[in-house]
Amino acid sequence: MKTVLLLRVLTIAGILPIFSVLLPAQDTGTSSSPSTKYSGLTSSSIYQSTSSEIPRFWAGVSGSYLPFKMEVVKTTTNSTTGEIVSSKAANGQAGAGITINFRMFGAYWLNLGGIYRFGGYDTTDQVNSSTLYLERTRARIIDFPALIRYTGPHFRWTRYSFYEAGAAVRYATDVKLTQAANNGSIYYCCAPPSTTSIKRMVEGVVVGTGVSGKDDFGIIVSPEVRYTRWMGNTFTSPTVGTMRNQLEVTISFGF
Repeated sequence: MKTVLLLRVLTIAGILPIFSVLLPAQDTGTSSSPSTKYSGLTSSSIYQSTSSEIPRFWAGVSGSYLPFKMEVVKTTTNSTTGEIVSSKAANGQAGAGITINFRMFGAYWLNLGGIYRFGGYDTTDQVNSSTLYLERTRARIIDFPALIRYTGPHFRWTRYSFYEAGAAVRYATDVKLTQAANNGSIYYCCAPPSTTSIKRMVEGVVVGTGVSGKDDFGIIVSPEVRYTRWMGNTFTSPTVGTMRNQLEVTISFGF
């Protein structure tokens, strides 16, 4: 019995040194695996390998829609004279343009674009029961946003999401203002001079969020929502103004 017990002790004593040699070797191999896997890679190059293979530069076309009309209109009534001035917005909600995107470094991109809209308003001035003045204004409106876009892993709501902020300039061109007067039976010239102020260039501040991905055909698809705070009005009159707080939904397709 003593002989069997002695053999068991010697056997255990012989095995323990073997485990003491193997276990450190396994730990070393496990801890060195990540360093070998990412050897020579910087944080920037690791990010690039998980960026859905979107190229460093891509450009395309964009469609835009304003859920609320671009112009703010209303009706005013003079209680003393009975004159009624009323305005109605014309178009201006749908637009289209181009987008240019360039990754500057890491998760930061530069986004430039141009969105074209055709907008304006119609105003009627009912002086009395037989005299009506009409004013119609149409203009080509182009918005030029310049944004810094962040596509990194922080604060994202999907793996494809991004945040952006920057500035925009709105430019009104090809402005056409026509007027006429109606005496109850025919139109004649001329109506009183227009009191509408037209500002051809307005600046704004933009923030937004969206997603970017690349489909199986190599087309980059990027829907987003933007908010712009314009610092002025393109059209200003007692019954017409431009929406200062603009919500915009866009979708871009590019290569």
